[in-house]
Amino acid sequence: MSKAIDNLARQAGIKYVLDPQIGYGKPDQNGQIKPEPALSLSWDYITPREALLALLDNYRLQLVENPQTGVALITE
Repeated sequence: MSKAIDNLARQAGIKYVLDPQIGYGKPDQNGQIKPEPALSLSWDYITPREALLALLDNYRLQLVENPQTGVALITE
């Protein structure tokens, strides 16, 4: 999923950081590794920004944009 987020954000011209709390590939409080979801994407007639927002929404993530820095945060 991180590659899809990265590609869509790049196409949309969005600079972002991923909240470390999301933690794909890292152990949670119980020591369980949180796997990164596998994706299969196919969108027509949609902008990269709309696709990114739809993807994030599907996984209960959000894009929080900071107009002062121009860098967005992707968080839960």
